[in-house]
Amino acid sequence: MKLYDLRNSVGTCSGKVSFAGLYERDYPPIEPNNLPKAVALGGFDGVHTGHRALLRSCVIYAAENRLMPAVWTFEEAPGAIFASNNGKAVCLSDAPSRRVLFAEAGIAAAAFEAFSDIRDISPEAFVRDILIGTLNTKAAFCGFNFTFGADGKGKADDLKRLMELYGGTAIVVPPVELDGAPVSSTRIRELLAAGDAEAAARLLSEPWRLTSEVSRGRQLGRQLGIPTINQHFPEDMLIPRFGVYETLCETAGGESYKAVTNVGMRPTVSHLPGGEAAAIAESYLIGFQGDLYGKTVSTSFLRFIRPETKFTSPEQLAEAIKKDIEKVKPEP
Repeated sequence: MKLYDLRNSVGTCSGKVSFAGLYERDYPPIEPNNLPKAVALGGFDGVHTGHRALLRSCVIYAAENRLMPAVWTFEEAPGAIFASNNGKAVCLSDAPSRRVLFAEAGIAAAAFEAFSDIRDISPEAFVRDILIGTLNTKAAFCGFNFTFGADGKGKADDLKRLMELYGGTAIVVPPVELDGAPVSSTRIRELLAAGDAEAAARLLSEPWRLTSEVSRGRQLGRQLGIPTINQHFPEDMLIPRFGVYETLCETAGGESYKAVTNVGMRPTVSHLPGGEAAAIAESYLIGFQGDLYGKTVSTSFLRFIRPETKFTSPEQLAEAIKKDIEKVKPEP
């Protein structure tokens, strides 16, 4: 288990700090302490509105009962553990992103457990050894469909029974419904796979983000008079529907820029030397001048503009991008 102190981030960033800046800083690991805790349990992939309701209940209870609000989750995102898309993992968020989102929700400490370390333990051992013995959990919070222990044999009612057995309590938080159905990570994945970034944002309570380092490309955009940044999707990360999106790009220094982002294989130029071996996000930041190579950028997906298209020439592609930019360009 790795336990992180979410009350203070560490790193070299200074000044105004955006999501990308917090991601770049991250949080220091700490040794498990004996402070009594209220602990929210779950996978928290995406940290959507249902997850946030669970976290909020935990934080409020902790404040009222003088407990430390904490989270227990997997080091791997659940999409990587229980791959359901033809065996391919499709995670909405990675561990650093989840740490940032937990901290923003008021959580003070986050325990990240490797799935391989607990996959074979019994539900009782999970409560006795991890929640009680390691984290000193006085109150555990979970969703209505929470499972734990080997083969997911432990259910929410088992958590309540076992916590009471060891002198604690467990609180089961009901699902949050939106648009007539419970909010879930699966629903959000399906929406993003269809390109519906706006509906996904409603379920997440904010736009879905890709936060990663800017890599060097072939600078074809610069040659066309439209300099862009390239971001690769982390391994096991969901890749939304190929196409062009209106986005918002935040730099680690705290600056934000409206942007146009193409997700895909860049078919117009893929035949040229150095063509893409995997999908990337290529963004033009409106009004930005400078160099972001090697820097962390957080790209928030606001709405889908059009499908990815193969044009007859790079020049025709440039004209299409200019039209896309006009659609999202801020009012003067």
